[in-house]
Amino acid sequence: MRKVVNVYGQPMEHMPATIVGNKAGLETLVEAIHQAMYYGRPFTGTGQTVNLYATDGEGYEVTVLCRDWGATDKSWQAYPAFYHRILGYDDGYSIPAR
Repeated sequence: MRKVVNVYGQPMEHMPATIVGNKAGLETLVEAIHQAMYYGRPFTGTGQTVNLYATDGEGYEVTVLCRDWGATDKSWQAYPAFYHRILGYDDGYSIPAR
């Protein structure tokens, strides 16, 4: 059975993110999270990467990284929220380039 998982990020702050998948896909994602948490390097590791499929049949990789920094640590700035990205166009959510 194909491991199917769709990940829908937050369109804007305070909006929900959703992960939808079949059992095989979600089990693979859970195992990647487990591997990243318990066997990865919590500050500099490359993480755990798994291959999954979207519902349209296209394959893609998901990389799970464990970063054990405090909630206000400046290191999180390297991982901005999707809706805080600077784009070369206006997508209606992100910060457009000036």
